[in-house]
Amino acid sequence: MELVGRTKEVDLLRQYVESDRAEFVAIYGRRRVGKTFLVSKALQNDIVFDVSGVIQGDKEDQFSAFHQALRRFGYDGKRLNNWMDVFFEVERLVTPDVNSGKKCVIFIDDM
Repeated sequence: MELVGRTKEVDLLRQYVESDRAEFVAIYGRRRVGKTFLVSKALQNDIVFDVSGVIQGDKEDQFSAFHQALRRFGYDGKRLNNWMDVFFEVERLVTPDVNSGKKCVIFIDDM
């Protein structure tokens, strides 16, 4: 599937990715309008880690979702139970891409 009618949004996302500094972008809006699809398609070549949170999930559900995402990206350790350790592992997994000079997007969906 291709993006249709989202040129302005894609251009804005590309500006953030091509920025010379780290950026934090929050996208919000009504349900089912294509926010996830927009980011996934527009930044597909730049996403180095992505995870989908569990809507209405408790803390344990969120840790499980992150554990599965970490495993998809190469983590082979035990399930982590605190956010400092989770984000340390995300950092460790993306560091080679960052060090290579690649523009890197960490996409957290349903945060």
